[in-house]
Amino acid sequence: MVVCGFEPVDVGESLLSIVQQVLHQTPKVETQYARSVTAQGNLKAQELVQRYFELDDNFYWRGLGEIPHSSLRLKKKFANYDASILFKEHLDGIAKEEHKGCLCGEILRGNKKPFDCKLFGKFCNPQNPLGSCMVSSEGACAAYYKYQGIRPA
Repeated sequence: MVVCGFEPVDVGESLLSIVQQVLHQTPKVETQYARSVTAQGNLKAQELVQRYFELDDNFYWRGLGEIPHSSLRLKKKFANYDASILFKEHLDGIAKEEHKGCLCGEILRGNKKPFDCKLFGKFCNPQNPLGSCMVSSEGACAAYYKYQGIRPA
C-alpha cells in the first residue's frame, strides 16, 4: 500500500513502489506523499484538535449504534460555537435510528452489500435515503446506486 498525492507524477511513483513491493515480495505501507504526510502526522492540526476538542463519552453513529469514546466534541469553553447547542431546536426532530429494514450497519461492517438490502433502489435511493449509506454521495449504497448497472456476478 502506498499513500500518495494526486498529481500524475505522484500516482506514477506510487504505482512503481507497488510494483516493486510485488516483485520483491515485500508488502508494506509506504508514504510517497512525504511533502504532505509525515510519520508524525500533521502536527499543527493535532495541536488545534487538542486545543478545541475533547473526547466524547458516547456517540450514536447511524447504522452502527452507540460507540463509547468514538468521537470528539467542542470543549465547554467553546460552547458558543457549538452547532449542536445553537441549533438544538432544529436538530431534536431528526431521527437517529435507521429504517427497520435498512442493512446499512451490516454494509458498513462489510458483512452485506447494498444489493442484499430489500430497500435498496426501490424505497431507498439518493432522493429518498432511508439509511446513512445512501445519504452522502460517498456512501456505499449511493455509489452502488449510481453505478447499479455494474452488478456483482
